[in-house]
Amino acid sequence: QDPRSLGWAIPASTFFTDELPEEDWLVDRLLPLNGGVVLAADPKSGKSELAMEIALCVASGHPVMQLFYPTQVGPVLYVAAQGRRKKIRDRMNALAAPRDLNPAALSIDIVTRDVGFRIDTSEWREAINMQMQKSNYRLVVLDTFDSLHFANENAQQEITPILQFLDYLTEHFQCTVLLLHHLRKLSAQAKEEPLSFNRLRGTGAIRGWYDTGILLGGEDLPDNAGKRVTVLRDHRDSDDDDTFTALMKFSGKRQAAWTVDPSQTPHRDARIFRTIAEARGEPIGIRKIADALNMNDKYAVVQKRLRRLIELELIEAFEPPPNLLGPGRPITELFGLTERGWVSATGRCKPSRGAPSGTRVRRR
Repeated sequence: QDPRSLGWAIPASTFFTDELPEEDWLVDRLLPLNGGVVLAADPKSGKSELAMEIALCVASGHPVMQLFYPTQVGPVLYVAAQGRRKKIRDRMNALAAPRDLNPAALSIDIVTRDVGFRIDTSEWREAINMQMQKSNYRLVVLDTFDSLHFANENAQQEITPILQFLDYLTEHFQCTVLLLHHLRKLSAQAKEEPLSFNRLRGTGAIRGWYDTGILLGGEDLPDNAGKRVTVLRDHRDSDDDDTFTALMKFSGKRQAAWTVDPSQTPHRDARIFRTIAEARGEPIGIRKIADALNMNDKYAVVQKRLRRLIELELIEAFEPPPNLLGPGRPITELFGLTERGWVSATGRCKPSRGAPSGTRVRRR
């Protein structure tokens, strides 16, 4: 892009007064809103399958891995630089089937490898810019990075301009870019090396670029039933980093579903839901939830998480009768929870936003 046409210097009067989205996530706790994501793994570890799962869920509103809910539903551009049309179609159909989704009815544009899609030439960047203006994509998936350019990925001076172009896409078009990448191969002596972002292939500029990094490492299940996949997440501006295990189940030779291993407690949401479920319908103080999260000294973080779950309609707030709070103690307001707020499990009834006091917490 010509720097003379970009208006790259933003006056303070605009910079500090422009309306920005309050939401931090495109897919809650998994993909940042309007940011860069690197999804990396060894070959045949499931990164393309997970990327397709994410694309289907952002286009449809279904939860990724049956756990991570999109906060926005919108068009997706999926660039499959290594996939043939039939293989891509079969994979997406297999992933969509358990959800009763028809991929043909979703707003997903797919680019196959015969097109020669590139992100390192001025001609292709101009074409991408025109397509982005026309389609208003919420998510752009680039599968995989090394198939989309001819640069030396170990040379920072060659890779940095490409990453700057991806930054331009996220900022100018308010979208999330999901970049699939490889991990460097391990030597025979280092086969037991733990999963780490230090294994990202290429220049360190790639690790410095992303807002969220996701690594996959897995092992095959018996009888070709699927894979058990370790998922390691690194959120640049969040304290929600963690590792959990997911199951990638097969139906015949095709992957059919991603699920989180029920033997795991993958992140704070799961621990919140488990604590609520263990109460068997009895009210639970937010203080007890903080105990379950080992966050007694971080009530503000717990409150923010509960407010987010309320807004996603995964739980509802519940104000207990005054006698439960004790004389003289204030009753909390919905969406203004404090350590004196309470939550409780109920059935699957759909809550209404802004419900009056007396509504309870439930899990979808």
